[in-house]
Amino acid sequence: MSGFSGIKEVKLDNPEKVMSEFKATGSVELRNKLVMHYLNLVNLAIYSMRSVLLSNIPFEDFFNQGVIALIDCLERYDPTRGAVLILSVILLSVVQF
Repeated sequence: MSGFSGIKEVKLDNPEKVMSEFKATGSVELRNKLVMHYLNLVNLAIYSMRSVLLSNIPFEDFFNQGVIALIDCLERYDPTRGAVLILSVILLSVVQF
């Protein structure tokens, strides 16, 4: 599944560790690594909802909204609560767009 062919997806060996470091430091660099790691979730959200999404809105707009939602999820995520990052938050954001 590919979104933008110009975007290189990054796979982290241990995203949980990177998330812990990001939460401890607030590093934008670490956050961006997590965004690139989870970027496939944005594409998955958009493609799984393609029958619901308005066809007159460009894919790029939905993709951008999904990336913004992903960043928001990463910044608001609290690992101490035992929750898991989930696709539904991104799906909801794309639908609200």
